[in-house]
Amino acid sequence: MRIAYACYWNAYRPAGVAAKVTTQATTWRELGHEAEVFCLTPDGPPGAPAHVAGRLFPFAGPLQRARATVRLFGAVDAFAPDVVYLRDDSFLPPPVRLLRRLPSAMEVNSDNRREMRLAPLPQRLYGMVNDRLLRGAVSGFVAVSHELARRVAPLGKPVTVVTSGLRLDEWPEPAPAPRDAPPTLVFLAGTDVPWHGIDKLLALAAALPELRFVVVGVERDRWAPQAPRNAVLHEPMTRERYLPILAAADVGVGVLALHRKRQHEVSTLKVPEYLACGLPVILGYEETDLVGLDPWYVLRLPNVESNARDGAEAVRAFVERVRGRRVPRAEVAGLIDARVKERARLEFLSGLR
Repeated sequence: MRIAYACYWNAYRPAGVAAKVTTQATTWRELGHEAEVFCLTPDGPPGAPAHVAGRLFPFAGPLQRARATVRLFGAVDAFAPDVVYLRDDSFLPPPVRLLRRLPSAMEVNSDNRREMRLAPLPQRLYGMVNDRLLRGAVSGFVAVSHELARRVAPLGKPVTVVTSGLRLDEWPEPAPAPRDAPPTLVFLAGTDVPWHGIDKLLALAAALPELRFVVVGVERDRWAPQAPRNAVLHEPMTRERYLPILAAADVGVGVLALHRKRQHEVSTLKVPEYLACGLPVILGYEETDLVGLDPWYVLRLPNVESNARDGAEAVRAFVERVRGRRVPRAEVAGLIDARVKERARLEFLSGLR
């Protein structure tokens, strides 16, 4: 197949989404398909490296964004793809005619309609229109969780669930678990949004002063006033830079406030990364790949506003129980390997008409 992957993301910000997009397209090529990434992105600082491997369409300001969007989908059309793979986001103008004319699939990573309730009114109104037009135009949906798949199912179009994964051959084997005090919990933010629950994590750090908390990918100036002395904050960084942080950690922490956008289940990028590094994980929601499983390396907190406050003792006990242990790669490879996931995604795309 000839696949055009269209997306919006800040290509100059190191984050898991950029790595995921690149991993997907790279794996498609290795599996024998022709794939090209077309990324709409805010313009970066002069000389800044791009973290999305593909054709970039940068902009600065709303008018330039509209022009860049038109150029992007013109380039997609000129690429003459067999299928268009669209990462769900707001596009101005939305490429409705193109998506109706070609087989197309939308990757649904979140419930945009519920997230938009947190946005300013003009953005919320346009988002609702954009969302309706795009979902009405595409041929089918690839959802990252069963919950999101159920939310698009009423549209009556083909739907499949393919969770987030990573290329295990690009990740080193887990380093030995540290044994020096204090135990370290790490959170990879990627983007600074309310449903990550950074405020809860810092409150949890304050409640557990004997533990060390490291947060990667947040605005330090914003969160430093709330951070206790046992919390370390880092701005966004590349995987090469945060890998040593994961290797030195005892436990990885997942999203703690998914309830703020009325979701209970999702497939994140951070949890496969924790597991690839052998880290046990603490979750405040249902991770799709782990639904129905009760492994020793997972602590689940309720998906409610008080989960971190009420769960401090459970976290302390869990950290003590798993300290000094690493999750064996063989135990989780089948859950997180991108090659397995991308074969399923490609099979779905090949069936779209």
